Amino acid sequence: MQQQHYTQNKKDNAKIDFILFQIPTILKMMFVCNVRALKLQE
Repeated sequence: MQQQHYTQNKKDNAKIDFILFQIPTILKMMFVCNVRALKLQE
């Protein structure tokens, strides 16, 4: 039983690591989209 829980925990941690790794990319994409939207408004 304990082993199963540990495996699940490792999977969740990997998911969190993946999301944290993706955050800078997502922020950059959002920033680029915002800049383009502002340029279109001018």
